[in-house]
Amino acid sequence: MIVTPPAGDAFQFVVSLKTHPDAIFHAAMGIGLLLIRRRHSRSGTPRSDFRAWWALVILYLLAQVFLLVMPWIPPEGGIYAGTVSFLWCTYMIIGIGIMAICGIYYYLWMKVLPRWGNYSIRSQVISVDDNGANTHRLLRVPNFEVAQWDATHDDLGRDLPPQQVISSNNSSSEK
Repeated sequence: MIVTPPAGDAFQFVVSLKTHPDAIFHAAMGIGLLLIRRRHSRSGTPRSDFRAWWALVILYLLAQVFLLVMPWIPPEGGIYAGTVSFLWCTYMIIGIGIMAICGIYYYLWMKVLPRWGNYSIRSQVISVDDNGANTHRLLRVPNFEVAQWDATHDDLGRDLPPQQVISSNNSSSEK
C-alpha cells in the first residue's frame, strides 16, 4: 500500500485510508446501539446501569454519516485538487475495496468452506481465571457431531450443567 502512491503522498494516503472504514464501523456501531435499545424495549428487558443519552447517540451517528458522505464531494479546483497528487477519493475506494475483500474472506471462511468440508463453526467459551474473565474460541465441529454439541452447549458456547443437557430424543430437561 505504501509503495502504490507517489513517495510524497504515501503518509497522507495511509492516514486517509483509515478514516473511511473507521466511519463505516462507527456508524454500524451507532446503528447497532439503536437496534439493541429497540429490541430491549420491545422485550421488556430491564434497563442497564449505564446508558448513553439518545441525543448523544443520534449526534454521534450523524457525525459518522457526515464523515461517510462529505469525502465523496470533489474539492474545489477539480478531482486532482485534494491533499494528494492523485484522485482525491482514491483512499475511500481502496478502503471500501479492502472491506469488501474482508467480507468475501469472512463469507468463504464461515459459510463456503464449512459447507464444502462438512463441518459447522461453533463458538466455545473458555474461562481464563476465577474472576469471571473468559475468551471465545471458534471450533470446527463435524456435521455428524453438531446435534451432540448443541445439546451440551448453550447458544454462547458455554458447557451446560449435566441437569440441563438436552437429551437426543428431543425431551429437553430445562434448557
